[in-house]
Amino acid sequence: PIASVYPHRDPSWLALARQEVEHQHKEHGRQFCLAAQCLSEADLQTWPLTGMSPLPELEAAKVLKLSMYRAPVNEEPNASAMIMARHIAYASLKLKGGMVDDVKAEALAGRLVGKLEAVAMRVARHGLRIQDPTYPTAGADVDALFYHAAFVNCCE
Repeated sequence: PIASVYPHRDPSWLALARQEVEHQHKEHGRQFCLAAQCLSEADLQTWPLTGMSPLPELEAAKVLKLSMYRAPVNEEPNASAMIMARHIAYASLKLKGGMVDDVKAEALAGRLVGKLEAVAMRVARHGLRIQDPTYPTAGADVDALFYHAAFVNCCE
């Protein structure tokens, strides 16, 4: 997979973001958490973000090559994208010294929202929820984004 997220391992800020996004739309929680995992160092410029690693630039470029549904132009940002962008912005800025300047956080969220929305649209089409049989509590859900998911072996 290009990226994967274990929802049961979400850091506290991402778990809260997932809950708020799922309150807007149930499936968006999975999509936007995986989209957040697809951000590169260039997207955020303040790593390490607690519980996440930046996606290498080559992999981030692959994500944007995935096909997607084309949304109409001039649409307002999706509420789920804005919620996730704000959580990422506040979590990343807190790493730099505790108190967060709301103006800086909103500016960063504004820069992230379009990227998150574009990636989440691709996750909706190319992402899968799979079970990890190697996790200690076998069968834990994993959300993953694949570049070529031509075959998925499903067995019981």
